[in-house]
Amino acid sequence: MYIAGSVKNHKFDILIDCGASANYINQEIVRALNIPTSKKKEALSVNGFNGDQIANCTRYCHIRLKLAPNFQPIIQFLVIPMKFDLVIGKRWLARSVPKPDLDLVHHTIRIGPETVIHGYVRPSHVPVLSAMQFKRCLNTDAAFLCLVKPNDEPSSKKPPVEQHPAAQALLKKYGPVFPDELPKVLPPTRAVDHKIEIIP
Repeated sequence: MYIAGSVKNHKFDILIDCGASANYINQEIVRALNIPTSKKKEALSVNGFNGDQIANCTRYCHIRLKLAPNFQPIIQFLVIPMKFDLVIGKRWLARSVPKPDLDLVHHTIRIGPETVIHGYVRPSHVPVLSAMQFKRCLNTDAAFLCLVKPNDEPSSKKPPVEQHPAAQALLKKYGPVFPDELPKVLPPTRAVDHKIEIIP
């Protein structure tokens, strides 16, 4: 489940992961927002969902994370490279003891009698390149603009394909025999297949 949160007035999609042993933040966000970090005494090996090691964590930070207008806790995050913006794991969940409602229609987390955080199944956007990464590319002159134009022109405007003169004569002679539209599937296999040689 994801919840919406903001750090320094920048909105992010935050993954709630009951299986994560700690809280994590994308190192690109830390760089872009100039969040101060501290060095860990010992490097920590971080494993992904499939158990494979994805990073060695050497730094952490404390962030005031705005999850609701009246709920802005200061949370410790480990700084690692990852595809998510932020991940909140068991460390915060165990201390805050939120009450999740995992109804198929509404995903909410209740913290106290007056604080309800609404969640969602998928992030509001799934960028191929995040805004933070794009900003870094601009600073290093590594950004390019690519315009992809969809080809919505009707087939009638396309230039005709040149055909062999003998094939043109044959198609003109037996034009009424051919259907207006080609079939969308191949004919079934038969014991005897017929072949028409258009060009002898």
